Amino acid sequence: MNSFDLIWGIVGTVCGIYCIVGWYRMVKKGIICTTVLLPKDINVRKCKNQEEYRKKAAPKLLVLGIALLIVGIFDFVTTYTETRTNLGVWISLGILLIVLIWFMITTSRLRKEYFDM
Repeated sequence: MNSFDLIWGIVGTVCGIYCIVGWYRMVKKGIICTTVLLPKDINVRKCKNQEEYRKKAAPKLLVLGIALLIVGIFDFVTTYTETRTNLGVWISLGILLIVLIWFMITTSRLRKEYFDM
């Protein structure tokens, strides 16, 4: 086991937690998580309907956060216990890639719908 290998599991887990915290803030406090959902040049105040945008974007952010958290924990545990297999790595990365592509497509559609782009 290489100590550098553990970093990827930690990074995935932290990113997943960050997305889940962003989802919580959107649902409970009404704050849009701009760092994950929007590019830097888009102003949140220019959203056509922030309440609707939050309702549509929050579940997508939660799915991304859960996927990142699961893949990060899986990678961390399999690396730490030295039970990592190539098939397991490829399956987890494939699932994460599918979720990331889905997230990018659906959130870009939301941006086009709720922001003047």
